[in-house]
Amino acid sequence: QTMIKQIALLESKGLIAREVSKGNKRLLELSLTPTGAATIEQLRKDTHALELELLSPLEPAEQAELRGYLFRLLDALSTTDGEGEIEEAGVFVEERRPGVQRG
Repeated sequence: QTMIKQIALLESKGLIAREVSKGNKRLLELSLTPTGAATIEQLRKDTHALELELLSPLEPAEQAELRGYLFRLLDALSTTDGEGEIEEAGVFVEERRPGVQRG
């Protein structure tokens, strides 16, 4: 039911269109509207500008290194069980340091 609510919201904003499939009446076919495509393009531009601003204090080599780490985290997060819980991928394991006690 949550998916239907999301689809209805996107449709009400004019971002997507839905229609019953001609091949199978039980299926809905979704398509991006021109407004939806323009919105995605603007989001891409905004995201790129923000990324440039955030990374500007770093040298190009540092930026590349950070991107590498972020992509590794994304890859690790893609091993979820569908409920948003991370499987035993060793991600975000609390780091233990000798002599440091954590409560």
